Amino acid sequence: MTDISPVGLRLMYAGKEYLLSYDDFPWFLEAPVQKVFRVIEERSGHLRWPELDIDLPLDSIKRPKAFPMVYEPPIAYGQYDNNANSELNLGLKQASKGTEARRGGLAMVKEFNVVIELDEDGYYVASVPALRGCHTQAKSLDTLMKRIKEAIELCLEVEEPVSSQFIGVQRISIPA
Repeated sequence: MTDISPVGLRLMYAGKEYLLSYDDFPWFLEAPVQKVFRVIEERSGHLRWPELDIDLPLDSIKRPKAFPMVYEPPIAYGQYDNNANSELNLGLKQASKGTEARRGGLAMVKEFNVVIELDEDGYYVASVPALRGCHTQAKSLDTLMKRIKEAIELCLEVEEPVSSQFIGVQRISIPA
């Protein structure tokens, strides 16, 4: 059962009531009521509002601060966003750096595996296997993460990522 309140959406699921506040789930604020009430359980603990193109695992409803989401109010069809280098096409905007696309107000991001090592001089070295030549170094992990994000954005401007699936890291011992 779903109910709308002035502060958010009240949802009854598995005998418990959850509040989806408009602060944490802003796309429900301006959604038509009939679309808000059409919610289905795709699988256990995973809810979907098909007409709003919203999928939420129950964990993100229980602890929204642990799963921050980026929201931008949708721009009407046919308008242009002067802050981006590309035009809107049917509500889909490609950000100027190519690292984010926004659909229905929710940011979709590309994710990359980053390999981090510590070299003999005490520098952290990061590399992205999916992007040829994408690596950087820094003395601290905070600086390293900022730099590798910049490196990824720059690499994406000139090259598409190589499609690969990260399996894991394995340590092998060889007698010296």
